[in-house]
Amino acid sequence: MFKELCSLNYSYEQMKGLVGSLIISIVTVNMLAPVGVFIVLYDKLNNSYLFYWLLLHIIIAIFRLFVGNIFSKYLIKNNKEKIKKYFKYYIFIVAISGLLWGIIFFASIFQLSDVHVYFLLTIMFALTSGSIVTLGTVHIASYLFILTITIPTIIALILVENTYLGYFEILIVVTYVITIYKMEQKNKRLTKESIKSSIMLNQYMDITDKGAIISKTDLAGIITHVNDNFCNISGYSRAELIGKNHNLVRHPEVPKLTFKNMWEKIKKKLGKGLLKI
Repeated sequence: MFKELCSLNYSYEQMKGLVGSLIISIVTVNMLAPVGVFIVLYDKLNNSYLFYWLLLHIIIAIFRLFVGNIFSKYLIKNNKEKIKKYFKYYIFIVAISGLLWGIIFFASIFQLSDVHVYFLLTIMFALTSGSIVTLGTVHIASYLFILTITIPTIIALILVENTYLGYFEILIVVTYVITIYKMEQKNKRLTKESIKSSIMLNQYMDITDKGAIISKTDLAGIITHVNDNFCNISGYSRAELIGKNHNLVRHPEVPKLTFKNMWEKIKKKLGKGLLKI
């Protein structure tokens, strides 16, 4: 499973979903949340270290925006070599973002009061649960982000806490991580099933398109799509058919009443019969 997770074998749609929420990810993970933590913890931790931590988040935000935009452009251009390269860069940046949070959580637990620790744990829960949405179905990104945050936090809690309340905190965090892991596994399974269904549907559509005469129109009877078989049978090119009324291909021997009845049935989403064109 771990080998499969790290293979980076994701579809273009999944990768588009990863960078689709680029702005909201940067604003929440690398800007608003760090600024909020900086304000709350100011004068409670070493201010110099806290400032450098915030500065690193801003630098990471700039890099994430830069790499994400380039990654998006190569996805549009379908440049496979560049896509693979910048996909790895983007995953690395996501992991660094998580690690920055893990470091501040680890350091804070040793120095802050329980009230501020609870505040940071709340931030941790919000960031990790939100990553499931903002990082899409690229599961390696979610796993790396969540683990780089939670593992340092759990280690710090184990080293510091020696009360029943402290052990309860550890239990909550561990239970939360397990729950997130199970959710990710479920999402991964659903994604696989969705991709498999999509592939099967595309295959079916491809077979149907090659073996049948297909045309699509709007409710006014204007042709919006035709396949190659329809063009060959009708004797018209695709450019000559699209945007024209379907009456264009009506055979002279077919009565107008037949077409009238056909359109009435089609508007009711029900129709079956033979036509000469």
